[in-house]
Order: sequence, then C-alpha cells, then structure tokens
Amino acid sequence: MERLYLIRVGMERFLGPFTLKQVQDAYHKMQFGLQDEISGGLRQWVTFDNIEAIRRHYPELVQLIHSEMMSGWGMTVAPGSTPNARMRMDTGFSKPASSGRGLLFVTIFLIVLGAVIGMLSYRDGEFVNPILYMQNRPYYQAKSLLGDHYNARFEGYMDRNRQEINQAMKKRKGYIQWLPYVRAVAFSRDGRWEGMTAKKLKGAAENFLPADCSVAAWDDRWRDSRANWMPFIEGRRLPKEEWSRLLMIDSHWLKNRSPMAGWEEPGSYHEACLRTALKSLVKMTVDDSSSDAKVFLSRLRWQLGAIAGTSPSAEYEMSGTLWAMSCLEDAHLNDDLKNCFNSVKVRGPWQDFFEAMTLVRRMAILTTEAQLSDSDVRELQTLLTQFTPKAGELFLNYEEEIKLYQEVIAQKGNVKAAKSAIQKRYPGVHFEP
Repeated sequence: MERLYLIRVGMERFLGPFTLKQVQDAYHKMQFGLQDEISGGLRQWVTFDNIEAIRRHYPELVQLIHSEMMSGWGMTVAPGSTPNARMRMDTGFSKPASSGRGLLFVTIFLIVLGAVIGMLSYRDGEFVNPILYMQNRPYYQAKSLLGDHYNARFEGYMDRNRQEINQAMKKRKGYIQWLPYVRAVAFSRDGRWEGMTAKKLKGAAENFLPADCSVAAWDDRWRDSRANWMPFIEGRRLPKEEWSRLLMIDSHWLKNRSPMAGWEEPGSYHEACLRTALKSLVKMTVDDSSSDAKVFLSRLRWQLGAIAGTSPSAEYEMSGTLWAMSCLEDAHLNDDLKNCFNSVKVRGPWQDFFEAMTLVRRMAILTTEAQLSDSDVRELQTLLTQFTPKAGELFLNYEEEIKLYQEVIAQKGNVKAAKSAIQKRYPGVHFEP
C-alpha cells in the first residue's frame, strides 16, 4: 500500500493525505513551501528543508527536495551531505551585455542572497525572511533547538528567556507561536509554567480531563482515590472520575489524534496528563509494593508506550479491567479479543463499557485491509448497527472513526478510497493503516 502524507502549513491547516506524486503536484501549485512540515504513515513531523531529518525519516523525499524544491533557490543538496554543507550558491553570472541586463543580474543576486541569509539565520534550515527572523529571533531559535525531540538545550533556552516569552504571549500571535513550546517544558517537568494558569495550559481539551494536570494536583488525586483502586481493577465499581477516565483512554483513539493543534511534545493534553500522573504515582509508590499500585503504573506506561509506538513488553504487570483494556488495544485479530476477559468478570456499567469497546476494536480490525469482501462489508454494517445504541457507554467520541466505517460501506468495501475521502474532512485525525 502506497504511503500517504499529511502536510502541515504554518501550524494552522493541513493538506492531504497525498501520495508522493500528489506532494510533488501540490508543491508545483505553490500550496506549501520549504518551511512547512510533512508527516507520513503517522511518523515524525519534519520541515521540508531539514535535509538530515528528511533523509532519516523520509528518504524517498530527498530527491524531490534536492531536484525541485531547493534547486529553485539556486541550491543543490547532495544525497549524502551534512547539515552544515547542504547549500551551494551558483554565482557564475556571465558578463552583462548592457547596463539593463547588469541591473537585472544584480537584482536577482540580491534576492537570492537575501533568501540564503534568511535560511542561514535559522540553524535547522527553516526559510524565513531575514527581517522577520530578526524581529522574532527568540521564537525561531527555540524552534530550532527543539528540532525532532525534546532536549536539554531547548529546555535551558526556554528557562533563560522565560520573562521575554511570557511578555510575547500577551499578544495573540505570540501566544499561538509560543504555547506548544511552553507546554513542552511544563509537562516535561511538573506540569506548571510560571506566569501561565493551569486553565491556559489545558486549553480546549475534553471536560473529562482534569483542569489541573500538575504533579502536585495528581498527588492529591491519587491520595484521595486510593480506597477505590482495587474495586476499579476488579470490575466491582466504575467511578466516573478524572483518575479513572485517564486510565481508560483508548491509546488508538489518542494516537490517531496526536499531535493536536497547539501541541508538539507531548502531542496532546491527554498525553501530558498521562505523563504527570505517572510521575506522581511513581513518587508516591516508592515504598508501596501493593498489586493495585503496580497495575496502575503498568497501565500508564502501556498507554504512553502505545502512543509513542513502542512494542509491549513483559515489564507490564496488569490484571483485571486494566488488563482487559490493554488486551483489547493490543488485539490485531478477532480471535485475540476472546482472551481479553479471562482475568476479570464484569457486570453492570463495566460490562456495557467493554461491549462498546469490543465493537470499536472489531470494526478497526475489520478495516485493516485495503479492500473488504462483500461478507466483510455486511459484517461491518452489522457492527455499526450494534454500536450505535452503545456509543453512549463510552466517554470518548469516535465520530470520525464511525464516519470512516460508513464511508467504507458506501464505497462497497474500498477502505483505501474511504480513508482518502474521510481524511480530507478530518485532517487532524490520522487513521491507522
């Protein structure tokens, strides 16, 4: 199956999904530029002009960028070149035949030189106007330092410029630009940023998530809920509280929607809360070897690992309802689902919840093929009919996934065509292959 790509233009809108040929066509139509980002197959977002990152994550794009995108600026990028040697200016102008032609060549030279200065002013190679760069230099430096992954240099830079950043965020444009980076630092630590309220750090995330996801807030939340952990794990109670909802987040649902608008790393407030909840619980259970604490820790680590795309391992010690949820998420065949309830017997609200979740997974598993048979299409229709009255048992909204399955039926089982059509309607959701 040919890989599909999403292009993020200016952190404001998405293009795609595109095939490699469609990416090339979109560039010819000037729909995006070198400073914009691309992601393929739910992998890393990378700016087009970050050649080393492109080569590492999407080597199939190197030739396109080398031969077309950067050549338009008089630059060449050798397939094996390093970041510090990725540009070469062609200044071999012929002697002008007239003063008019000479002026033209000088003008072209200055334009190209200005472009090169702009690119050199940002170490990761983002093409920006030199004047714009000088006006907003701290932001571009922070963006450059963050790169592909959170690191100590980026964190140190954000700390040193905290006062200037807070001042810039008083304006709407500055707020939008800096918010993902402020969130990155806040949730790599204790979930707080001096000068910003917990409400602003949360943004427009779902109401079932806590208004404050700092480590200190989780300390209180875990302590107050301690007596309810074992009834929750054993399926005797289904509390509709912030701590329980967090543990019940479907990792597929969240991975398909990450990164959300306004987030870089972590990719969402949901993931940010998982991180701080884990930090708090690790701290609180240093001297606690009880089984319920171990199960909670394992579930949180499972969710974060699934979002990051890491494989499950033997270090996860889960049981009861949390084992069943993780088993459902890890199932790749219908037969796998049968084994997910061996360690727990549920009833009442828990039974209703698991029946709805099982239908969600069965539909997802069924649509992993590019083309469904007629019998599979009929089965998908049956599953959708069964799910409709049970959707209210879930606190997550699977509207986009349901629209996809309806489109698959409308396309007579053509999953590839259905995903292409639905992706255009919901560019912020990445439907798993």
